[in-house]
Amino acid sequence: MAWILQGITIALGQPALSTALLAVSMYAPLMAVLIVHRGLGTAKTGIGWKPRLKGHFRYYLAAWFGPAVFSAAGAALYFILFPQQFDPAMGFLLSQIPAGTALPMPMGTLMALQIAGSVIVAPLVNTIFALGEETGWRGFMTPWFCQRLGELKGKVLSGIIWGVWHWPLIIFSGFTVIPYITVYA
Repeated sequence: MAWILQGITIALGQPALSTALLAVSMYAPLMAVLIVHRGLGTAKTGIGWKPRLKGHFRYYLAAWFGPAVFSAAGAALYFILFPQQFDPAMGFLLSQIPAGTALPMPMGTLMALQIAGSVIVAPLVNTIFALGEETGWRGFMTPWFCQRLGELKGKVLSGIIWGVWHWPLIIFSGFTVIPYITVYA
């Protein structure tokens, strides 16, 4: 199901429809679990649906803000290694805006809002869609393989399957299927 939806996404090349189809395809691993186990109750993995905040809050914070911290650190390291690539005037970004298009706010403000949205809002929105994948991969498949093959082999095999599952997007679109937003005045 996922590969069919991903194939349609690649063939269409329409950002809005592609995003919707990819969101649906992300629920394929959960659907597989529901079909194979005839529901979630028969496959016991120790992973529950209820968040356990008590004693784990720091892990939730790390999961929420860690990617932004690592992205910023990676960007800083990149520009330390390649300072000639740093463009504080945002020339490349400005070149992507169609000629004659007026921005509703200064570019710096727009960038700050996009970064804030990426750090604050995007993790919540992505969690809704990632739930289907994570339930299938980490909730059932990985523990199932680890029980039968051992911790290392189980995780390696589930990682290989995860990679193969994403091949169509990686091969045909470089996994850059998230549509970009063009601001028009």
